Amino acid sequence: MAKSFRELKIWQLAHELMLGIYKLTENFPSSEKYNLTQQLRRAALSVPTNIAEAHGRFHYADSNNFLINARGSAQEVRSLLSACKDLQKIGLPEELFSQLDQKYEGLVKGINAFINANRKLANR
Repeated sequence: MAKSFRELKIWQLAHELMLGIYKLTENFPSSEKYNLTQQLRRAALSVPTNIAEAHGRFHYADSNNFLINARGSAQEVRSLLSACKDLQKIGLPEELFSQLDQKYEGLVKGINAFINANRKLANR
């Protein structure tokens, strides 16, 4: 078991992706400042935050609730990235969209594995 949430591979990936989303949204049109930019940043920030909070819980069921929230936020990011790609004014290149979408898909799989591991530990 990791001593710190910072040691968790899924937290490291989620944190790296969150930083990338913040960098990406710096170039969004100012008209999206209070729409897509904030929503995307909030969702991206929610993923590593919920993973960290899950690590801090002592009961597996509590931990999984936060991991489920992290998974939902990761899927929200994927949906928002699709919107960004499809909205012409945002200018999200297809290649960058594909890279981010694949990384978030991998992150969701990692979160699912963590949830399943917790379930097995809880059923001991």
